[in-house]
Amino acid sequence: MVIVHGTPDSSRHLAEFCRDSKDMGVSQIFVPGIGETVDATSERHIYQVKLKDALVTAAKFSRAKEAELAWIDAVIDLQQTVEKDKEGGEKEQVAMLEPLADKPPHIPVFINEPRLSDLRQVLIKNGIQAEFNGGVLVCNNKVAVRRNASGTIQLEGTVCDDYYKIRQLLYAMYAII
Repeated sequence: MVIVHGTPDSSRHLAEFCRDSKDMGVSQIFVPGIGETVDATSERHIYQVKLKDALVTAAKFSRAKEAELAWIDAVIDLQQTVEKDKEGGEKEQVAMLEPLADKPPHIPVFINEPRLSDLRQVLIKNGIQAEFNGGVLVCNNKVAVRRNASGTIQLEGTVCDDYYKIRQLLYAMYAII
């Protein structure tokens, strides 16, 4: 189990609850810090939950390559379960995910990190002159697009129509959830 997007106290409390709960059957619980990576590929336990209709209809999906992704804020309702037939006729209980009543705002997540060369092609197709100069993509001699040391794309330049058009074309290359 990987617990993210909570305060340190609430994440720690949830992790302790899950460790102490005999019904959960969770052997490993990870509570990574901001920017910390967790390798959870070796874990073999996958728990299935059913999404309430209200949660699915409220989700705003974004396309990322072959997948569609959405940000959801929900709680697991262990009281409401659906019985599902497994192979061999035995029944399995599936917990329900319910939408949160008070959804906290979240920071948008940008998925599909585009290459600057791909951005250059998109800009040229949209009538913007774009040339590389020392690893920086210079657009209409007004806006510079570069990748910093951490790999994040930075957009710099004068605030003008070109700046906003380039930013819009760049954002269109991401799936933003």
